[in-house]
Amino acid sequence: VIKCNLYVQLASRLKILDAEKVIIRESTIPRLRYKGSKAGLIKAAVRFTDSSKFYRIFQTKEMQEEFYDFFGLKQNQNHAVIPNPVEIQMTNDPNRDALTFEANSEIAALQPYFLSVGRLIKEKGYFALIDAYSLKAYEFPKLVIIGEGPLKSEIQDYIRSKGLSDKVILLGQRDNVISYMKNASLGI
Repeated sequence: VIKCNLYVQLASRLKILDAEKVIIRESTIPRLRYKGSKAGLIKAAVRFTDSSKFYRIFQTKEMQEEFYDFFGLKQNQNHAVIPNPVEIQMTNDPNRDALTFEANSEIAALQPYFLSVGRLIKEKGYFALIDAYSLKAYEFPKLVIIGEGPLKSEIQDYIRSKGLSDKVILLGQRDNVISYMKNASLGI
C-alpha cells in the first residue's frame, strides 16, 4: 500500500496530479515491510513527498503511531483513525442468517471454533497465531481462518508441519463472514 500511496504523493508533489486534497489510506506497518536500505529509501521518499493536503486514514491507532514513528513525521490534524467498517444493519438483519444449506452445515460441523478473518499476508501474523495456538491446541476448539492471499499455500504447509491439519482449518474466501463471526467462540 505504501508504494501506491508514494506514487500518488510523488505525482502530487510534481504537479502531475493537481488536486487540492488527497485521501490516502494507510493499512500497513512499514517497520515489518521495509528493512535496511529499502527502508531508508522509502522513509526519505515519504518525507520528501509528504504534504498537509494529504488526508491520511489509518485502520488503527497503533498503525497511526507506527507511521509517525517510522517515518519521523508529526501528527497532522488531517489524519484520522477509521477502523475497517462493519455494516451494522447487516449484522442485525435476520435475513442475513438465511444461509445456504451448505454454509449452515459447514458452520455446524466446525463448532466450537475460534475464528480469524483476514488477508493471508505476512503483516497479519498468521504464523505467530498458529505457533501460539499450537501451544494449547489440544485444549482449545478448532482455529478457523477465513481469507485468501499470497501466503495461503505457505500457511497450509506450516499447519501440516505443526501436525495441526485437523485443528487449524483454512476456509478461504466466504461471502457470509458475519455468520461465521456470530457462531465463533472467540474472534482473533
